[in-house]
Amino acid sequence: MKTVIIVVVSILVSALTAFGVVTLFFRNGGQLDQVLSVEATPVPTPASTPRPSAPAGFRVNIPAINATSEIIKNVDPFDENQYGVALKQGVAHSNTSAFPGQGRTVYLFAHSTNSPLNFTQFNAVFYQLRQLNPGNKIYIDYEGERFTYVVIEKKIVDSNDTHYLYPTDGEKLILQTCDPPGTTFKRLLIFAEPK
Repeated sequence: MKTVIIVVVSILVSALTAFGVVTLFFRNGGQLDQVLSVEATPVPTPASTPRPSAPAGFRVNIPAINATSEIIKNVDPFDENQYGVALKQGVAHSNTSAFPGQGRTVYLFAHSTNSPLNFTQFNAVFYQLRQLNPGNKIYIDYEGERFTYVVIEKKIVDSNDTHYLYPTDGEKLILQTCDPPGTTFKRLLIFAEPK
């Protein structure tokens, strides 16, 4: 039964996504690059929720999917209020992980969505993350340096599988978003190594 539900949801997500892309394509006068481009937009932070710091120059750039965003540093992935605020501003860096150049796991996470019409509401920077393939490059700018990573693997895991959040020896980058897009059933992980 669970498999049937997941298949039905996946079909609905695909249909809604296709409808949304076609709608935006025609609204943008046939400019497909404007339809598929996602840029994080900062939003005000509620005073009651602590805001993680966002150092100047901490950014992610993924040319293969035209995704660029600020990275919000030291976000608690287990505090829904904190990561909710951070994800409205950009991509979140897990406070359980290391930073680029430290020789350990760097873990970044962001929203996906089931429709391009929801980009603004959910700041869905990782909407097209599933399109990445081994060999694609990911650039992280951190403290004045550019770090280049190359995708080596993508994997779908259960939403409660959190062991990837903790750093291991050896520099690697993990990008995470929800899968299927716009749901919380599973997590899509992209693994990349320094080039």
